[in-house]
Amino acid sequence: MMSRRAYVERLLARVVAPGGSLVVCSYGSSRPEGIPCEPLVDELVAWGLSVDAIEEARSPAGHVATRAVRIVA
Repeated sequence: MMSRRAYVERLLARVVAPGGSLVVCSYGSSRPEGIPCEPLVDELVAWGLSVDAIEEARSPAGHVATRAVRIVA
């Protein structure tokens, strides 16, 4: 099975046009007792990727239920 890092790097190399961007998302539960979405940003930056934008959608309970991160190729 391919690691997440290898998958993101492959998408950036083979699918995203030069100067383009890739949107990576993390989804959690909207219920208060549900699983939160993964932070993503620290992991992507640790891989040496350039994060251009972060968008988050919060649940009625106030936690982040969806996170979208744009990476510049």
